[in-house]
Amino acid sequence: MKNKLVILVSALFLISCEQELDEKYNVEDSFVKWVSENHVPLISMENSTDNHDLDLIFKDIANYKVVALSEGFHNSKEMMQLHERMIKYLVENHGFNTVATETGLPESRLIYDYVQGKPKQDDMWKNGLNSLYSEWQEARDLIEWMRSYNLANHSELEYFGIDIGGFYDNWERPLEKIFEYLDLVDGGYSSKMRAELSPLLKDLKNNARVNYINKLTQAQRDDLARVLDEVVLHFSAQKESFVAQSNMKEYQWNRQSAVAMQLAENYYRNYMNQVYSDTSKYIGLNGREIAMETNLNWILEQRKDAKVILINHVLHTQTATKRQNGYLGHFVPAGQLIKEQLKDKLFVIGMAYGKGEFWNKWQKPENRFVDKIPASREGEIEQTLGKVGTKNYYINWEQAPAGPAKWLDSSFLLRENDYFIELKPKEWNGIIYLDSVSPATPASESH
Repeated sequence: MKNKLVILVSALFLISCEQELDEKYNVEDSFVKWVSENHVPLISMENSTDNHDLDLIFKDIANYKVVALSEGFHNSKEMMQLHERMIKYLVENHGFNTVATETGLPESRLIYDYVQGKPKQDDMWKNGLNSLYSEWQEARDLIEWMRSYNLANHSELEYFGIDIGGFYDNWERPLEKIFEYLDLVDGGYSSKMRAELSPLLKDLKNNARVNYINKLTQAQRDDLARVLDEVVLHFSAQKESFVAQSNMKEYQWNRQSAVAMQLAENYYRNYMNQVYSDTSKYIGLNGREIAMETNLNWILEQRKDAKVILINHVLHTQTATKRQNGYLGHFVPAGQLIKEQLKDKLFVIGMAYGKGEFWNKWQKPENRFVDKIPASREGEIEQTLGKVGTKNYYINWEQAPAGPAKWLDSSFLLRENDYFIELKPKEWNGIIYLDSVSPATPASESH
């Protein structure tokens, strides 16, 4: 009797497993069939006189305040070309007037001014753009187009970075710009704060995040946080006086730049606690996510008619909290924070790649090399999207029927370069699938 019971239980277990597998594949088959019948094939990655595909992709975009375009990885030539094409279309056809990227907000003032028609500053690309963008000709081409558009259209386009000030590298440049402003409006206070920060900045002029952790003492880190807090509070307390001596635009830019440095310190502290502390396994690495949402809200406050195109890594455009593997921990992406603020005014387009090549170790030109994108595996998002059979396409899945919607509500791994993140596809409104991609073009310093 006992043996018969074991056999029965085993049989029921096997039947249950087979049913789960059948259901899984039926759901995927249903999704692939639906995408095959409803996707929009992309006409071109580059600018085209035929924008029928973009007409279909953005036909209902008029009421959105922010459109987020995801980056599957930061140095894909085709991705950047397509993003530029989409940005031009949204600007020229749907009244979008602001571009924001994963660049430090204080540094981005150089690019903001250049786009507004001011002369190019020395080392503008290096000092004004995160190397995620400044290293590649395709990213610089977008900035040049924005400048040209403004020269012909009364400077209506604006560019901002929404990331932490100083990013991972150099804190001296953004802080110096803030103190140059304070020198003009409150010289005595500026001298006092410079003196307090001076001994700390010698270790934050390069490789700032690593040096913050390895070279600053805990007392110095606390001093740094205190000074940055004081500077932001001083800006707020002296607003009327500072505006009277400059103007509202300069005041707002410099105050928010100070906030971006304050948020950078918060991110570094959060990172150190997450990676180097045994007691922090439930702490999320969310400092940059908070900064991105804070800076985007500031941009929207500065211009009441702002319609923003946000370019950001897929990691940051997710719209749901989850536990990611590795140091990210309990992760609350910027996309979720932004979604909570904007609700149905945010439209997010994801990104996935089938195959191709990318720049590995791209951060330093002397180390970078072209590497093959690892093949995706069965059950990963790229495998399923590749089964549609169209090389490059967009699919809006908000109207997906029950079967495909079940696939969208499942958790998958999505490849980013040569690592993976976890997400549910429904966190985005739709996705761009590129069958094959290639490395971006290294920028020439003569441009």
